Amino acid sequence: MKAVITIWGTIDSEGQRKGQIIYGNVQEGYGKLEGPWGSLLAGRALDLFSRGATENDFLYGHGFSFGFPGNIDNNGPSAGLIGFGVMAAFFSPGIVYATPSLAGLQLAVGLYDPTTLPGGYEATRYARPEAELTYDLQVRSAKLHLFANGLYQDVYLAGRNTKAKAYGVGYGGRIEAGPVHLGVAAHYGPGLGLAYALQSGPISTSDTGELRTFDGYSALLQLVAGRLNFNLGWGISRCFLLESDRVNGMSSILKRQIGYSAAIVMHTTEHLHFSIDALRGDAAWFQGEKQIFTFVNTGMTVTW
Repeated sequence: MKAVITIWGTIDSEGQRKGQIIYGNVQEGYGKLEGPWGSLLAGRALDLFSRGATENDFLYGHGFSFGFPGNIDNNGPSAGLIGFGVMAAFFSPGIVYATPSLAGLQLAVGLYDPTTLPGGYEATRYARPEAELTYDLQVRSAKLHLFANGLYQDVYLAGRNTKAKAYGVGYGGRIEAGPVHLGVAAHYGPGLGLAYALQSGPISTSDTGELRTFDGYSALLQLVAGRLNFNLGWGISRCFLLESDRVNGMSSILKRQIGYSAAIVMHTTEHLHFSIDALRGDAAWFQGEKQIFTFVNTGMTVTW
């Protein structure tokens, strides 16, 4: 039996205004029971959909590095390759049961508080189911982890019975063979968005109330050389037009984002880690606009 609470904060204030108050954000808060029958978690924790892809990026890409900073005018955590082929698992309140591992095979099923799509479907009626099936195998110095996950949720127009079906599927895996580590992942579904599942905004929902479909693919490679880690990553996230977009015309919608990342991490001690990393982004819109940008970051992480 255990209880967990995690609080996140940053040294950067919003808009780089030194007089702005910095607030702590409670990312997790849950209780968990574990036994021979499996485990039961209740509270706010990382949800199941796209958890494997998020773990790949954390382990082999940006666990100690920055990647994409998101909106650089606001305080916030690093995004790594999220939005560039990696769809983030999110912290959600819910109840999750996981079976015991059976020859490396484990199933986790969860029921979470529903999420609306602000700017489109503002109402929900039922909790959101998610699930993840994983398989783990270790042979001498080699490790294999495979995963497949999914979610489903009905979203409604406020005060009406009109609804849309949002769902997502994700799959992939990672392998560690001595000092070489490789992780790959993919996702697909309507109403997902680019960065995290059920992302609000006009990109997810059209003017006619239809949900656009998204997919993404990512690959991360890590080489461990003593205290040094050399990490490389690539990913692409795409949005697909609806037939109504083509018929009725549209405002400019983001077509795809491609990200290339590289990082060098030095684990000076067990608790002190230095990193320098770069991310190059290549974005394109359906009406022809393009943007290419590069971020270079360096810093230190302290763990305890």
